[in-house]
Amino acid sequence: METVDGPDAKYENDVDEEGEEDLLADYFEKSASAVRQTFGRFEQDVVRPVLDYVSVAFHKRPIRSTFIAFYLALSILPVLSFIGFSVFIVATSIFVALTGAILFASSAISFFGFWLACTLIFFAFVSFNLTLSTLATYLFTQFAFRARTDGARLALASVYADARAQLSLGRARGRKPTSRPLHTYASPAANIIQSSAQTETDEGVRVSANAQGKNEGSDRYDTVIIVDVGEDSHSPSPSPQDTQRSPASTGTTNAAFGEKVPGIPVDGSV
Repeated sequence: METVDGPDAKYENDVDEEGEEDLLADYFEKSASAVRQTFGRFEQDVVRPVLDYVSVAFHKRPIRSTFIAFYLALSILPVLSFIGFSVFIVATSIFVALTGAILFASSAISFFGFWLACTLIFFAFVSFNLTLSTLATYLFTQFAFRARTDGARLALASVYADARAQLSLGRARGRKPTSRPLHTYASPAANIIQSSAQTETDEGVRVSANAQGKNEGSDRYDTVIIVDVGEDSHSPSPSPQDTQRSPASTGTTNAAFGEKVPGIPVDGSV
């Protein structure tokens, strides 16, 4: 961009200022002409007809026109005052009415809301007491019915177990489900399965088979057979259903008195 120094630069600045002044003058002339046109139209349409009517009225009816003129001149101030006072009264009344209505509504709502809160708190206390009373009555009734059939101690234990189960059920429903088991490890003693089968024959022979299973994944079971011989020592041997097959053995087990059984020491100590 080139810069101009000296007289040429001063001349260009003067030209710019003159252009701005001309533009402002044009705007002023346009605004003034618009105002003159508006007032001219108002004068032609309103003012001159009114002045002509007043002039004709004073020429034709001077007394009545004079009375009306004085009356209007004296009444215009009270009329304007009345209009202003009326507007003020209306606005003040609306403001006071709205403010009073809001305050009254707030006070009434607060008053009744306070008593509603007190009532709800009282009803909550009453409901809590009624719930406790109903629960106590139910437990006492259950205890009375069960005590007649099972005895006081068993009835008390069963009622306590039922109440504890209900509480545990309620807690379990409110607990979030977990993606993994709660107990990841169990002791070996908890995984031992004990089963007992007793068979008593007509000859007074009683066979007791006790089977103990090891932890899950074990491949051997020890079978213990105890034969209690009564008066008849020549009683038949137990049937195959009374014995259990050992996974380590490949054949059937027909155990009789004095035979060697897998998992039993030779000396016969159990």
